[in-house]
Amino acid sequence: MNRTWLLAIGMGLLLAIPAVSATEALAEEPRWTELPAAQQRLLSDYEQRWDTLPPAQRATLVAGARRWQQMNSAERHQVQRHFDQWQQRPLAQRKAIRERFVRFKSLSKARRKQVLRQHRKFRALPVEKRRELRQRFKEHRVDQDRLQRPTRPAADRTRPTTVLPHRVVPPKRPHRPTPPPVHRPVDRPTTTRTLDGR
Repeated sequence: MNRTWLLAIGMGLLLAIPAVSATEALAEEPRWTELPAAQQRLLSDYEQRWDTLPPAQRATLVAGARRWQQMNSAERHQVQRHFDQWQQRPLAQRKAIRERFVRFKSLSKARRKQVLRQHRKFRALPVEKRRELRQRFKEHRVDQDRLQRPTRPAADRTRPTTVLPHRVVPPKRPHRPTPPPVHRPVDRPTTTRTLDGR
């Protein structure tokens, strides 16, 4: 049960609270013994390795524990539900989400606000409209990929080629006809047998 709460705290950090800046993270480097008892209970899975964790990770965990303690039961339930959904996602999808989050955090503050406004507008749309927009976006990306492919020089255009970005086509080998089979005479016994076995 304790592990579930700990994981929920971690997800709450990813989903519910803003990230701790690097300067804040370095400023807070509490040792395990310096943590209040309530936080030690929440973070008990980290006790053995706490002092070996990077300062930024320790600060993030402490901030998450503080946030968890301030949540009411409805907020905790929501964080737990988000965490359960996160755990059900395939690893590749989780990795992609983390990468998008890193890209998002690297945007300027103004651009992040713009992206968040656009996301809120998108989430406010009816489900069918969102599906339609997602499909149009996928088609648009495919079209953009086609436009960005390098074109061949005019001399090369006479030779049709099919290049698929997801498949490597091995070079063709020249056709070599297989030689005809060689017939060798079979040694047969010179004696003949009759039907009666003699």
